[in-house]
Amino acid sequence: MRAYRFRTWFENKMYKVSSFIQQDETTIKFCGYTEDLKLADDFSDNIMQYTGVKDVNGKEVFEGDIVAEQYQRIEGPNYDPISFGFIDNDVEIDATLIGEVVIWPSAGVMINKIITPDDWQFDKEHVVPTKFHVTKSCEVLGNIYENPELLEA
Repeated sequence: MRAYRFRTWFENKMYKVSSFIQQDETTIKFCGYTEDLKLADDFSDNIMQYTGVKDVNGKEVFEGDIVAEQYQRIEGPNYDPISFGFIDNDVEIDATLIGEVVIWPSAGVMINKIITPDDWQFDKEHVVPTKFHVTKSCEVLGNIYENPELLEA
């Protein structure tokens, strides 16, 4: 079973969320801890959930993280025209995608706001994806609060 963990960005620092307090039917407060201080506030705008995925370095991936994923688009098999034997598959695109991690109930853990340093590999027929599933082969580069420049094209 997946662990449910949360963190929040508050006053320019990331905190683990330790508990929830339901104030009424529509308001939930999240409580976190610093080294010496307990803080309770309405962090609902900055709350980030653990996705259940760890990256290639074993780091937990949260919503709001900025990750790099390898993207390959393979076009059909190649056959030797003489022997008709299979040679390999054409790799048409082999690019790095960088984006923000989000959890979509209908699609799972995805990255969106995607940019790529390999944009030369894409064209009108093969466009940069607008969303992409996060896998354990991703690498966490930072997060949207501490490293927003990572999503600038």
